[in-house]
Amino acid sequence: MLKKKLVQVTAVAMAATMLFSVPAMAQKKFFSFDVKPSVNDGEAFSAGNPKNDAEAKAYVVTQDSNISSVDKFYYAVFNYPKDEARYQYAYHTQMTSKTGQVTPVYYKPVTAKQTMYLQADTDKYGVWADGYWFS
Repeated sequence: MLKKKLVQVTAVAMAATMLFSVPAMAQKKFFSFDVKPSVNDGEAFSAGNPKNDAEAKAYVVTQDSNISSVDKFYYAVFNYPKDEARYQYAYHTQMTSKTGQVTPVYYKPVTAKQTMYLQADTDKYGVWADGYWFS
């Protein structure tokens, strides 16, 4: 009898938690970059992506590209894509293969709902890259 009551109470508590909790799923934002060293200083920015938490990392997945190990191609995260108010939040992280994941680490504090922008930066060759990221 006690076991049955415990199971019922646990089930009700779990249902209430699921009903009233807000899902904390990061937004998956797709990007498509085509960057050339001679255009915009070799930089391009994605659309804004609001953070869902204060985790000090971004997750960038390149699904297709022409990136090779000799390219000097990097991803970084900024708070704004324009020069006037732009501050870098995550270190430049080099991508050296056509596909894969990199995880830029934030070195400035971030907050939930803060909109971040993924930067693609090439210093040597023209590079295109398609994929998605979580800020």
